[in-house]
Amino acid sequence: MQQNDPPRIRRPYGIRITPRRLLLLAIDAGCFVLVWGVAILLRLWSGSTPNPDLAHCLWSGLLCLGPIVLMRLLFRTYENIWRYANVRAYSCLVLADLAGGLAGLLLARAFRVSVGAWYTVAAVATFCLLTLFIRFLYQLYMQSARQHRLDAENDELHKIGVAIVGA
Repeated sequence: MQQNDPPRIRRPYGIRITPRRLLLLAIDAGCFVLVWGVAILLRLWSGSTPNPDLAHCLWSGLLCLGPIVLMRLLFRTYENIWRYANVRAYSCLVLADLAGGLAGLLLARAFRVSVGAWYTVAAVATFCLLTLFIRFLYQLYMQSARQHRLDAENDELHKIGVAIVGA
């Protein structure tokens, strides 16, 4: 390990937590909070069924987020660098969200704090799509920035220095 490398903390099952992975995890958690908040607002505004109290909504969200994060760590979705992610990485993300969302739904039902199966499924699916979308945007941005840098380098290579004598 070189002197400038970020510190790595060894965890069970070979899961390494680095500052970059913590940042990615925080971004994903922020996306989940956003999506879960919208799902709860839709649930409260639907008016067709009795609304759960806020404590049930928060506990249900935590019981859903926990297994999703755990499954993403176990499926090693934070091992890949977003800019080089491939179909396998995205498939692992979808499978991790499927397994984690199902586990979260079952936990919320077991603790009797579920906000409804369809709202949970919709929130987890939207969360998965949002995180995939963010990763695709990041790849597009990096590809565009790289292409712009290559174009600028090529322009510099094709320039010919000219001097005008006798003006």
